[in-house]
Amino acid sequence: YHFSISDHHDKALEYLALAAEKAEGLYALVDARRFYSTAIALIDERQRTPALDKRRIDLSLKWAAISAYGVSEELLDALRVSLSRAQEAGDELPLAKLTYWIGMTHYQLANYGEAMPLLEESIRLGEALGNEELQTLPNNVIGRTCLGLAEFRKGIEYLEKGIPLVQQIGNQEEAAYSIGILGLHYSFIGQFEKGYSLIQEAISLSRAIGNKPREAQSLIYEGLNQHYRGEWEAMLEPLSAGIEIARAIGNPISIGIGVGIKGAALFHLGQREEGLARMGEGIATIESSGSRQASLLIASFLAECHALEGHQTEAMILAHNILEGSRAGGERWGKFGAYRALALAAALEEPPDWAAVEEHIAAGLALARDSGARPLEAFAHLRHAGLLQQKGDVEKARQTLQQATAAFREMEMTGWLEQAGKLRDALAAH
Repeated sequence: YHFSISDHHDKALEYLALAAEKAEGLYALVDARRFYSTAIALIDERQRTPALDKRRIDLSLKWAAISAYGVSEELLDALRVSLSRAQEAGDELPLAKLTYWIGMTHYQLANYGEAMPLLEESIRLGEALGNEELQTLPNNVIGRTCLGLAEFRKGIEYLEKGIPLVQQIGNQEEAAYSIGILGLHYSFIGQFEKGYSLIQEAISLSRAIGNKPREAQSLIYEGLNQHYRGEWEAMLEPLSAGIEIARAIGNPISIGIGVGIKGAALFHLGQREEGLARMGEGIATIESSGSRQASLLIASFLAECHALEGHQTEAMILAHNILEGSRAGGERWGKFGAYRALALAAALEEPPDWAAVEEHIAAGLALARDSGARPLEAFAHLRHAGLLQQKGDVEKARQTLQQATAAFREMEMTGWLEQAGKLRDALAAH
């Protein structure tokens, strides 16, 4: 540190780089990221030389590689400057690696619209260079990006291509990550058993290689799979285990996602105030990391639950923020719940705005069908049936509920089938 504030720039740079590597080896990643940032700032204060440009590129790549849970706009700016210097020098391999890591950083920041073309370009560059890693890893990151973009079948295609490739090069950590995400893709299209089996495979692989971050994530994915099946009691155990591991290793994104999903479970189990609080806590924890990964998904759970509780203003603010975030190139998988929340909120108007209800339900149904997300299409039918009952259109409510019930039964979505049964009983009383 003292060298970094002195005139001994060469020694300062050397010691900062060594300090970063030592901190990284001790898993003190916050310190390591700070050392890399300071070293790059020191380089930027000096007269540019080819050697310093090369050192800057190397340090920025190392910084990116340890920033999965500490991503920042500062890192993104550092990578962009290094990219421009690699372009000036005509260094093809650093150029390809920087393109990948800029795409990866956008993914980690949940800027999915920005991430996708860069990751696709990095595959092209990797193929031109014959670089096995660059031909392999971006497929999996694209597959993960597709989850947030609600492009589930495209994500399955990329991951089923990419997972065998990362296994061939021995990258078991990436394999565990991607197998779990593949399980979520299958869950979103209603193939819950296949999704669950893949997630269990990811948990087993994470434990076999001793990778705690991947184990925590995979346990939380198990909880999300069970949430969409309506198995709210059963999901509490894997979620609690995943959250505990994430807290132990200081992973705010996994902590936040786990806490938020657990909040949704508590809400559906009747602990409504506690559930709302935990969902809000989960969003705040995710965003404290500098990322917004899955925050809009958790926000969609929270928006719908607020609307179910009659909290119209809170539901509308959250839902509109989700839709705005998706338009800005961010996550789209929260849009399903946002449309349901807006439909419920429109029915809370005095008098109810039935035209707006139909508009939002139609938008949610269209999105679910386009995405192949059969469970989310069924959710929209369930909410629509309840709103039609409120409107007094009992016959149409029954017809709509039949669609939801048939889908829930076919996909074995037990908790949701129970909710549909309660609505059916209420409609029978008319």
